[in-house]
Amino acid sequence: MTVAVSAARGVAAKLAGDVYRELRNDAGDSPTQIRIASDELLRREAGEDALRRAAADLWSRAQDVALGRDDVDAGARPRSV
Repeated sequence: MTVAVSAARGVAAKLAGDVYRELRNDAGDSPTQIRIASDELLRREAGEDALRRAAADLWSRAQDVALGRDDVDAGARPRSV
């Protein structure tokens, strides 16, 4: 699940950490790590479709927050890139 983006790696880590700290899967567990990847790395490792999925995850998360659904658990959209 892609939850944050920033031009600065440290800012991306903080944003992602803040979001993931609140997420829970069906067992009630929170994620134990985050992965920070540039668009170039995603493209190299997983192709152009991975970038589209990442953008879709960000858009979906933004919509959840805007609609007050920012408590959606990690299992709700089990996408990974």
